[in-house]
Amino acid sequence: MKNAFLANLSLKKKLVGGFLLTSIITIIVGGKGLLTLSQTTADLHSLQTEELALLITAEQLEILALNHRRFEKDVFLNIGKPEKQREYLAKFREVSEKTTAALSQVAGLTATNLHLSAEVKTAVNKSKDAYGQYVAGFLDIAEKVIADPSATPQSANKLMVPMKDHIYAFEEGVGLLVKEAEALIDGVAKEMTASSRGAQTMIAVFLAVGVCLSVVLGLVISLAISRPMSAAAAFAGEMANGDFSKSLQAHGKDEVGQCIDALNQMSRQLKETLYKVVNGVDTLNASSTELTHIAQEMTAEAQATSGRTDAVASATEEMTVNIHAVAAAMEESATNVTMVAAATEEMSATIDEIAANAAKARAISDEAVKQAGNASDLMSNLGRAAREINQVTETITEISEQTNLLALNATIEAARAGDAGKGFAVVANEIKELAKQTATATMDIKARIDDVQSTTTQSVSQINSVAQIIKEIDEIINSMAGAVDEQSSATREITSNISQASAGIQEVNENVSNSSTVARSIAEKIAGVNDSTSKVLANSSAVQQSSTGLSKLAEQLHQMVSLFKLN
Repeated sequence: MKNAFLANLSLKKKLVGGFLLTSIITIIVGGKGLLTLSQTTADLHSLQTEELALLITAEQLEILALNHRRFEKDVFLNIGKPEKQREYLAKFREVSEKTTAALSQVAGLTATNLHLSAEVKTAVNKSKDAYGQYVAGFLDIAEKVIADPSATPQSANKLMVPMKDHIYAFEEGVGLLVKEAEALIDGVAKEMTASSRGAQTMIAVFLAVGVCLSVVLGLVISLAISRPMSAAAAFAGEMANGDFSKSLQAHGKDEVGQCIDALNQMSRQLKETLYKVVNGVDTLNASSTELTHIAQEMTAEAQATSGRTDAVASATEEMTVNIHAVAAAMEESATNVTMVAAATEEMSATIDEIAANAAKARAISDEAVKQAGNASDLMSNLGRAAREINQVTETITEISEQTNLLALNATIEAARAGDAGKGFAVVANEIKELAKQTATATMDIKARIDDVQSTTTQSVSQINSVAQIIKEIDEIINSMAGAVDEQSSATREITSNISQASAGIQEVNENVSNSSTVARSIAEKIAGVNDSTSKVLANSSAVQQSSTGLSKLAEQLHQMVSLFKLN
């Protein structure tokens, strides 16, 4: 019943079921571990926030109680040293403030802690009251001892005897609290250890059960899949060896059963196909024999047609070669005439350009003549300006000579005047020197002006000579321009005649080219006929070879089909 149930399940359901079972076991084990960890975390949090905090605070109170006793002795041992006593008294008060805060914290923790006994809570409250009485009594006695210079440590200790009971009660309550907190921590630790061990045991049991179930389920599913698949593989191997006489029985409706059904169907279809192939091989053998006879007749007819088309193609090719030769000669003539026409047109363009340049040169020479005349006029004006400057320098020379005479007269008059005329003599000498420098500069200017006048005269003469040469060049350019115009007209007429001759040759060339094209087309068509005949001959030979090959193939197929076992 179980095997039938598994056989009817699909592979997907089998695999998903196995995974679901494994997942459920994993979830159970993980959930238990998570619950255990959560409980342990809660216990640790409770331990840290309550019992451990209470124990730490209680231990601090024990240390603070010792500090109280220490500072109490320091105050009494330093009688006669008020400053030291005040210092230790201040330290006592600091410790007292810390102790009061710690007692308030302990009171809060004990009030909310449900694990503490009523005895401990009562002891804590008594310790708080006793500590208050101890501090108040010590501070009062300390103030009296500091104010009394005749006090001694022994007398101070006698005064503190009633207060000793209070500090002892405080220390006793704190000690009881420490013991209770330690006991609570030990209990919580033992509970956590026991809980962890129980959780470990349960997780181990669940793991063992899960592993066993997974192994059993895996074996069952693997056998349910592997057995029919092995049978299907063996059946496929028999079909690969050519045995189609058997069939395989499917025991389930899963994918393996569907695969077996498909193999059985494929075996039946291949068996039917092979039967048809056997019958077709016989038909193919007969058809190939008949096709061989037809191909032999086609080959003979194609050979005769190919001989006739070869003769026609040879004559057509000879005619095409002759027309090509004529066309090539005409094309060469047309090319030569075209080159002559192009060269003539280029020469005509060159002559036109020369004429244009001659006209430009004539205009430039006219402009040069004008510019030379203007330059000659300017140089003449420069000569007149130089002559006028020469007159000015002569006037300056006369002025400097008169100034020199005046300076000489002034020098003579200053000599006559004696000491009174020394200053005037100095001025006269300066004027005389200036007159000499002016005369020297004037002579220098005059010499330079003479050079300018000489150079200007020579430049005017040379400019006139250049103007004369430009006029002669202008006449030559005019004569050249006339000759170039006549040459340009003759060249245009020659170009027109050559262009007409080139057009005529091109027309003849086109006619020859058309004839050549027609001949080439005829040759191509005859060649196409020849190619078609050759192809028919080749195809008929190929058909003959194919028919022979088909006959051999039919025999081979018959031998191959005989290898299969169909019954």
